[in-house]
Parts: sequence; structure tokens; C-alpha cells
Amino acid sequence: MNSKPKSAIHKRQSSKARNPTANRMRFPDRWLQYVPVGKDIPGLRIVAFKTPLHSQYFTGMADDDETRFEVSTVLSYASQAGKTLGLVVDLTNTDKYYNAQDWLDNSVEYHKLKCRGHEVNKQEEIVQNFITTILEFLSKNVNNDKVVGVHCTHGLNRTGYLICRYMIDCLGVSAAEAIEKFEMNRGHTIERHHYIASLYESEARAKALGILPPTMQVPLIDNKAEENPAASESLTRNPAEQESVPQCPAIAEYLPGNPTQNQPVPEDITPAINNS
Repeated sequence: MNSKPKSAIHKRQSSKARNPTANRMRFPDRWLQYVPVGKDIPGLRIVAFKTPLHSQYFTGMADDDETRFEVSTVLSYASQAGKTLGLVVDLTNTDKYYNAQDWLDNSVEYHKLKCRGHEVNKQEEIVQNFITTILEFLSKNVNNDKVVGVHCTHGLNRTGYLICRYMIDCLGVSAAEAIEKFEMNRGHTIERHHYIASLYESEARAKALGILPPTMQVPLIDNKAEENPAASESLTRNPAEQESVPQCPAIAEYLPGNPTQNQPVPEDITPAINNS
């Protein structure tokens, strides 16, 4: 007895059954082009990485496939490095990439700070929120070495801008030095020219307004790491060696509506940048 011909829907379902990757979700645009996790920035308790993805993005892939990058992968990397991830700041403008509960279930604090791509340099309230979140975490964790993980989609542009602003606004680091240290340890160059220009403008405004950051109490560079290359993976000094958490200058000066917000930027400080 001849069986009835299969419907088009049945054929598609059968095809998916034979091909387990058919149900795989599409990776974010250009996500595969970036190194998953950057190196520790010496002297900072901050590490940058691209967004992890939930398991459905990796349907049909082997468990040990190097493309896999889930929340559990980040935690595994931290464990292998002898680090404890204490806080994750998620800068993506969506909740679709993974379940934030996965961090909480592993005793990692989670802070969502939705940032639209290409625009974070125009949102000083986000900069203030980010810096305040970092400082509050550090103030609660002076006696341990828990680190902060920061990510956007690629862990590069929005992530780089905000980490650099933290270094410039709170640690007194020049824009050039902050950018260099972030890029060197992330393994990629910040791609948004207007972000670079904005970082120099932030440094210039602080100088023009006389908002001088305090002496940095937690050094950007760990001298021990410089003397011993094997120690370069350390995010921070031994907690016993840290005197206190660095305090940020008056970042409220930068908020929209402040009369000093539109102060002109000295031209000799801002580099010539191609904004095309």
C-alpha cells in the first residue's frame, strides 16, 4: 500500500530532524569576529568580554566547540584564572542573548544598563550610572578580590568607552593612556571614532573646569606584574595592599543641564580624528 505524499510542512520538519543545526539561532552580527574575553587590565578589577549567548545559539555544536560562549563559559574562564566574578554589567540594548538569572544563580550580581549602539557618548546619565555601579561594588568588596565583568554585544565599543571614562574620570588617566590600555588588553581597537573624540573631550573638559581627580589610590599598573610577566593576568593587587577604593570626582558636572556642560574643549588637547 502506497503511503500518502508528505506535505511541505512535514518535509521541513523532517529536514530539521536530520539537521540539528537547523534550529540554531543566528549569532549577533560580527559576533564571531571578536575574541571572547580580553586580558585583565592591570591594576583594575574590571575585565571586558563580548556578550555570552544562551545554549540555543549553539544547537548541534559539540560541547567543546570553541565557538561556544555561554554564561557558564565565562564562569569557567574566571575559575581557571583563579578569579571570582562578583558583578556583571550588561550594556546590550536587549534581553534576548541570555537569561540574566544564570548569573544570579551563580552568586554573581547583575546590573542591566541598556545602551543603544553608537550613542553612549551622548548619554552622560549612563556614564554616571556605570561609574556609580562600579564604585558601589568596589566599596562593598574592599576586603576581597572579586572582579567586575563588563560587556556589550562585542565587548568593544560601548564597553571600551565606559571603561575608559571610568579610568579618565575616576583614576586621573589621560584619554590616550586609557584607550591604549583598554585596546591592548581587549585585543581589538575601538571602532567608533566619535567615541574616541568624546574621550579626549571628557579629559579636556575636566582640565578646563579644574575638576582634577584625586591621587589614584589603586594604581592602574601593577608593578609586581611588570616585574613578573607571569603575574600579568592579575586584575588587581592583593586586597591587603589596597588602602581604599578610589573616589570619583564630581561627575555630576558632566550631566546634561549643568551650565558647564557645554564648555568649549581646548583644541590643542583633542586629536585630529576622522569621523567618517
